[in-house]
Amino acid sequence: MGVQKVRLPVLIRKMRDSDINDVMAIEAEAFSVPWTRDHFLQELDLPEISNLIVAEAEGLSGAMAGYACYSLIVDEAHITNFAVRDIYRRKGIGEQLLHHLLDRATRQGARRATLEVRLSNQAARWLYEKFGFSPVGIRRAYYPDNKEDALVMWANLSKEAFDTCPAG
Repeated sequence: MGVQKVRLPVLIRKMRDSDINDVMAIEAEAFSVPWTRDHFLQELDLPEISNLIVAEAEGLSGAMAGYACYSLIVDEAHITNFAVRDIYRRKGIGEQLLHHLLDRATRQGARRATLEVRLSNQAARWLYEKFGFSPVGIRRAYYPDNKEDALVMWANLSKEAFDTCPAG
């Protein structure tokens, strides 16, 4: 008998200034070179380009479970930041967050999406591949903390893709 994966329901909404403390805690937990508070605040001040969303665990007093950021440039969504709090990983939150992000970007006119991911981050790579991202190149020594290479991934987006997508 296989292990059944628990899927924690979340509420996904736009990030607000009041979310920054929770987002910063996740950022520090997830990344060795985290974005700064000012970086997030600057992104929030650019709603015509930047899109920041958060995932709150339902039924847990709005506990911040994760967040994602992307920039919409013409018809491309550039995913710039994506993280799920350690205690909420492997509960389907990343899938729900990415599904929402890509669906929203598609509704805004995005036809393609791109991102960079550490070569060593196999869990993230598997998640992105589930949503149709494919590796297209390498950015050498992309990460400043240890000079690790980044895998560049792209996905074609379509409304039909979200009818069969894992979190749909």
